[in-house]
Amino acid sequence: MVALSVAAGLAGARAGKAVPPPVFIVPLLLLVIGYAVMRKLVFDLADEVFDEGAALRVRFGSEEERIALTDIINVGYTQFVNPPRITLTCASRAASAGRSVSRRRSRCCSICQE
Repeated sequence: MVALSVAAGLAGARAGKAVPPPVFIVPLLLLVIGYAVMRKLVFDLADEVFDEGAALRVRFGSEEERIALTDIINVGYTQFVNPPRITLTCASRAASAGRSVSRRRSRCCSICQE
């Protein structure tokens, strides 16, 4: 959609018509806003979380980490966001990726089912 808008503006400029600046500014602004929203809601999600009994094994890309259940101090659930998320807040040094681990809810995960 952004490319189509920019292409239409360039086609108008080639035809010798005056093209208003918002034709180029608005699509770029939409790209920046879209990236910021995706970064906040999707890019920080864990790829996989496995229940190992007394711990959870969390995978972010090629990195894997084991978090003991005793290191988890809070479990948050956000249901009115797409995708629904479960956020685990860990003790200060329990998670090397940071203090919180987020995962979208999965229907096949035994600890995540309703």
